[in-house]
Amino acid sequence: MKTVEQSLNENKHALHSLVVFRRAANTITKSELETIKKYGLTVCQFGVMEALYNKGNLRIQDLIDKLLSTSGNMTVVIKNMIRDGYIYKTIDIQNVCVR
Repeated sequence: MKTVEQSLNENKHALHSLVVFRRAANTITKSELETIKKYGLTVCQFGVMEALYNKGNLRIQDLIDKLLSTSGNMTVVIKNMIRDGYIYKTIDIQNVCVR
């Protein structure tokens, strides 16, 4: 049976690469958060804007699914974004539940 030290030595380059990639990811995430905060947004609000930009008009349930959010949280986020003028609501005439 291999010891921990032997396993570490065998995977030295892979572990080093993993550390380098994690540090790079942390640097990017930190920069991302600073930029989001600079414009007065929350991470969830940015996620909503990014999803709408890339996917076009979406139902609230679609946003909840894409952003892995709860309905209660998403309701507040959407309400605040409408209030602040970032997004607007439209009625889906294809949706029979709204009629």
